[in-house]
Amino acid sequence: MKTNILKLTAILLMLVGFSACEKETQAVPLIAECGKYYISETEFFSWCVVPYVVSENSENMQVLENRTEIGLTYGNPFSLEYFNGSNWENIPLDGVNWTNIELGLFPDKTTEEYIYLYSLIKKYNNAKKGKYRLIRRYSMHNLFFHTGVQIYIMGSYIETITLYAEFIVK
Repeated sequence: MKTNILKLTAILLMLVGFSACEKETQAVPLIAECGKYYISETEFFSWCVVPYVVSENSENMQVLENRTEIGLTYGNPFSLEYFNGSNWENIPLDGVNWTNIELGLFPDKTTEEYIYLYSLIKKYNNAKKGKYRLIRRYSMHNLFFHTGVQIYIMGSYIETITLYAEFIVK
């Protein structure tokens, strides 16, 4: 009888311990509002800041994902906005030296690059804490597959879309 009670107690402790661990792992989201543009129910473009929380010591990345059969082109420049509680306010990024280059993202590809958001917020909005978003325009293109060299070539222009990537500064 005593061994059965000990076994039952051990099982209960394991169950309580596992459920407590499970709750802790669900507490912090990695990303929040990704900008998404759907072509169909299963095809989309998305742009996110990962992790979603930006701080003085954080290393953040912007992640652009193309889950379509369409090509995307875009430049480095983006706009920055701050949410004041009721409206989005534009934060002018005067003096940023953007590299004037056109980048491309082909079908079913994802690109990631480091982005130093805290230094931008510090310089252009006095390190003000709160909710921000990046805004960038992307052009969609039909693609041609060049069989001779086995690569995709950007083709005719379809339309321009705008994606927003939100994040929090703490």
